[in-house]
Order: sequence, then structure tokens, then C-alpha cells
Amino acid sequence: MRPPQMTWSPDSRWLAYVRGANESPRYTAIWLHNIEDNRRHQVTSGSYNDSWPAFDRQGDYLFFVSARNFNTPTFDSVDYNNFIYQSTDVLLVVSLRHDLGPPWVPRGNQSDDADPVRQPLVIELQDFEHRALTALRDRGKYSSLIVARDGQLLFTFTPPDGDPSIKSINFKEGREAKTVLDGFGDFKLSADGKKLVVRQQTNLAVVDPVPNQKIDKQIKLEGMTVEIDSRAEGRQIFNDAWRLYRDFFYDQNMRGVNWPAMRVKYSKLLDACARREDVYEVVGEMLGELGSSHLDLHSPDEQLAPENTGMLGVDFELEHGAYRIVKIYDGGPADPFARSFLRRAGTVVNEGEYLLAINGTPLNIGQDPWVALKGLAGNTASLTVSSKPVLDQDARQVTVSLYWPDTEIVLRNRSWVEANRAYVERQSGGKVGYIYLPNTHEYGSREFTRQFNGQLGKEALIIDGRWNEGGHLPLHVIEVLSRQRYLYSYDLRRGAGGGRSPDYMHEGPKCLIINGVAYSGGDELAYFFRKRGLGKLIGTRTMGGMVGIGGVIIPFIDGGSSWVPHVAFYDDSGKWVVEGYGVEPDIKVIDDPSLMTNGRDPQLDSAIQLMLKEIKTSSALPQLRAP
Repeated sequence: MRPPQMTWSPDSRWLAYVRGANESPRYTAIWLHNIEDNRRHQVTSGSYNDSWPAFDRQGDYLFFVSARNFNTPTFDSVDYNNFIYQSTDVLLVVSLRHDLGPPWVPRGNQSDDADPVRQPLVIELQDFEHRALTALRDRGKYSSLIVARDGQLLFTFTPPDGDPSIKSINFKEGREAKTVLDGFGDFKLSADGKKLVVRQQTNLAVVDPVPNQKIDKQIKLEGMTVEIDSRAEGRQIFNDAWRLYRDFFYDQNMRGVNWPAMRVKYSKLLDACARREDVYEVVGEMLGELGSSHLDLHSPDEQLAPENTGMLGVDFELEHGAYRIVKIYDGGPADPFARSFLRRAGTVVNEGEYLLAINGTPLNIGQDPWVALKGLAGNTASLTVSSKPVLDQDARQVTVSLYWPDTEIVLRNRSWVEANRAYVERQSGGKVGYIYLPNTHEYGSREFTRQFNGQLGKEALIIDGRWNEGGHLPLHVIEVLSRQRYLYSYDLRRGAGGGRSPDYMHEGPKCLIINGVAYSGGDELAYFFRKRGLGKLIGTRTMGGMVGIGGVIIPFIDGGSSWVPHVAFYDDSGKWVVEGYGVEPDIKVIDDPSLMTNGRDPQLDSAIQLMLKEIKTSSALPQLRAP
């Protein structure tokens, strides 16, 4: 949950704050509220996201951050039609009256330790935004603006690819931002404006609000103790959860649940809670009454660090008294980032060979083979392998790196994807392409681009969205898949004709495979795919968990937390869609485990058959020559 972004004028008669702009479905604006006449005024247009207002201490200026700097686009090296802005933030300053110049223009002698303005502050609202000038446009993110006692503007600055730092600008000396403290982004200014309390994780210190500060002495917290009333704390956690779901849950009608009654019902169980885990169990049961997806509830992390086992990316079977390697998982030939350690040049281990010892210790077949690799994730190990199940002179030593468990999961998935792609290639005679989207987060976005590059020339394309774990809205994926050819192109440098513009696109039939374990972004992928008319949905109904979280995070007093589902989707008729039901397929195919044997995948087979049929019925693309 974002902290409130508001600031009082020095005479406490005006409040500047951030809220949604009138007539804007997306952006925020700066608003001013006059305490004396109880009127509020939107003073910026709302065409961009404006944030972090801060009055100066003399009542002459208002500083704020605005996302309106579009001078530095970064163009995509894969899809040249695409470009992004890593940060559009710019630091602006508004003179509160038209007769005031910008703060970097000298205005005569002023005390460096001047008291705040005493007389009623006058703010001229007419042409307010027109008086805004650029104070700083260094590329990065700005936040936490505040003015110190001596008039310096303080803020947190985070470059696009760097760590945050606390910066300051003394306009009496110019407009250059100087670093107060590197590596720190969280700070609070004392009431008199003369000291900063800074925090980096659990490290606290007090520094002056001037450039080039060093942490000479930290605030010691070791001797600080607090007496905890566990039952009172548990009741506070319960009440916080109930209240914040009341305030931020996406459906004001709480999906038809009598929310006040739920508080009464479940609060009766609190006195029976002997442990903190019991409190979170009660809170979880109360939240479950809403029947919504994305109800994330996390108790304080009390788990011990796992003993990470080194992984090899293989399957074993016990044969002739030894562990035999029956499968080695590997990425595709064009995927160097998922190359098995056992199949890299200079290190060759073959399927069918036996793993006899690790680091010189023979494997105990009475135990799982991974027992010998406990705690070795990320390290190297010496493997003794042989084509025979016995240790003799023919056995050889191979030194390999060991995967972390989560890295091996990725390797196994990439191997499965490449096997599916090869299967589609064989069954379709090379006519149909295949892309698997594991999620719609960063990894899924990377995988879409990586895989799509090799499928541009296919006559048809299968998108596999099964088991999709969601993430972001898959708008970019849908946009790329929706592209249409506008022109043919001829590139003299390549001596090639019949190209397309845009060239980063796929022409031809498409379909999407879905199942009941695709949720959130996986639900949205299916819904948007159908909405854009990209092709048929094949498989089974998606899970139906299409609400959004991330903007409202409740931190509890004991370190636990909950993410409130605060975004949901409704259609043109005003009805909630997908959440609680899912997206139905156009062609229903059950992924019966009994049928998925000998490499068979009935849903994938149905997709291949549909694409081959649609290739035959679709019109062939004309082959043109350059004029």
C-alpha cells in the first residue's frame, strides 16, 4: 500500500496532495485543498502521473515529480517498432505567485535558517501548471520530496540500473543534485528540518541533510526490548486484516458476503488461539469467506533456511544394483542458456550410463541418490560414471557443476518445451510452430520473445498456455500476435524480396491450448486471445482467478502480511467476468493422464490437427517480386 503523498504549506492553510485526475481513467494530478474555505482544486492537468508534492519553507514554491519526460526512449533491438521509457520522471517546481521567478534566480539576501512564513500564504491558482519549470531531469525515479531547514530540497533518486541514494539541491548554489548518502533510499526529516534519520534494511543512522555524509555511528537497537501482549497483538492483526479488506477489496459489496458479520463470527475464535499460527489460520478462514482468488496471507517467516541439494537435471532408475541415468534434460540446440552441464563440450555423460560415486564416495542404493548432493547446490562435484553398473578400471571421472533446485525446474521445463516443439515439427511436416508461455511475468515475457523468433516463418502457430502461472496483463503478447501485414518490403542489402512490414509478426492461423491450472495472467491470456479473434481455444476451462494484487500490501505488526485483491475485471454490461469461473474452450479436450502415454498429448494433438486443417482452408500468401 503506497504511503499518502501530501504536504502542508508552511502556514498550515493549504494541503497539497495526490489523487486521480478528473476525466482521466489512468493518471494522477496534484490537488490543493484550502482549509479556510474547504475547497479543493486540481492544479495539474492529469495528462501524466504527478506525485510527491512538497512546499518550500518560505511558502514561495511547490516542488513535485511528474512522469512527462519523453526525451530518452530506448528502442528494441529485436522488434524495431517497439520502444520503452525506462523512466519518464522529471522534477518540477511551480512559483506559487506569478511575480516570483524560479528558486535558482537570486532574490536578494535571505537567511539560511529563516523561520517559516507567518502571514497567510497566497497561492495563485490561475495558470498554476503553466508556471511549472524543470528543476532536474536526470534519468531515474524520484520520490520522497521534502525541504530541509536551510531550504535544500531532499529526495530519493534511483537510476534505471542502480541503487537508490538520497540527493539534495541547494538552489542558492545552482541546480546540480548532490549526493547526501549513497545506498540509502529511506529517510525521514526531523520536525525542525535539521537532521535526517536514514534506514538501509535494519540499519538506522542520523545524519545532516547536506551532501557527502558518511555513516560514522549507527543507532544501536540491540538493547531495545518491548513487552508483547501476544493476545492483544493477535487481535490487532485480525482487526487490521478485516478493516483493510473492507476498504480495499475490489468489490464494495464484498461478493455478497456480510463482512461485519464475518468479523463478529471469527473474532470469537481469537481467545482460543494459543499460537500466532492459530491467529493466521483464523484470519485465513475469514478471508476465505469472500470466495476470491489471490487472497495472499503470509505469517512471519519462521522457517529454517533449506539445505539446498545439488541437482544434475537427470532421471534415474535402479538397475543391476546401481543408479542408471535414463534421461538427461537439455534445452534446444539454439538455447545456450539451458544447456545441460552433462552435455557441454569437454563433459560428456550419456543416457544409459551408471552413476556410481560422487566426490569419490560410492552411492548407497539404499538411499535416494540426491542424499549424496545435499548442500552442494551451485558447487562442482566429481562424478564417477560407467557404461557398467560396477566400479572397475573402465569407470571415468567427470567434473560438473550442480544446479540449484529452482534452476533445474527451469531446465526440465525448457526440455519439455523443446520436445513438444520437435513433436509438432514432425507431426505437421514443419508447417506448424509452437510456443509455450509458462507465465505472464518477466520470465514468460522473455520466453515469448526467445521462442517467437524461431516461429516467424511457420504457416500456423500453436500457443500453449497450460499451467500458466500469471503475472502481468499479457497485452504485449496479444498485440504482437495480432499484428497484420501492411506492406511487402525489399532489402537490397540482403538481396531479398517478399519481406513484410512490420516484419516482427506471424501470419497464418493460430490457436491457444488452455487447462484448469492456467490462472490470473493465464486466464487473461485466454480471454484476450478470444476477444481479439486470434483463433480457437483448445483444452479445458481455465481456473478463473482473474483479479489483481500488488498495489495494496498490508504489513502486520508481527512481520506478517497480506496482499488485498484490489483490481478485478468486468465486461461492457458491468458484470464481473472470468473470476470464479474461468474461460471456456472452443474445442473441449480432456487432458486425461491415462491418454498421455508414449509421448501422446491429446490436447496438443488436437491443436496440430486443427492448424493443419486451417492451413488448407486459408488462402495462400501471394509471392511478390520487387517492382
